[in-house]
Amino acid sequence: MNRNQLPFEQLDVFQAAVEFAARVHRLPIPRGYSHLGDQIRRASCSVVTNTAEAATEFAPVEKARIFRIALRSAGECFGIMRLMSELEKLDPGEEMEIRQVGVRVVMMLMKLAKPG
Repeated sequence: MNRNQLPFEQLDVFQAAVEFAARVHRLPIPRGYSHLGDQIRRASCSVVTNTAEAATEFAPVEKARIFRIALRSAGECFGIMRLMSELEKLDPGEEMEIRQVGVRVVMMLMKLAKPG
């Protein structure tokens, strides 16, 4: 571990969440759909921040609760992507790349969100 890194920065779930949010932030948002762009960007940031917050929590019940918040934010991202796809405002190739990372994040968060 790099001396300038915090322990949670080494976690696969945190690294994947950062990659997911970065990919979301690079999505081109079509004119007239900035509200969806703003919402998906905020939700993807929430995945990152809540994952980091949960990873620094010691109480197992609270840790699981915060991971569930991150999981819900990831779900929000997937809902917005589905809507953008249905409206034909999301490139299928970009959607697939983001989904691949996002599914990894969701699967890890689902395990971490279970109390105990």
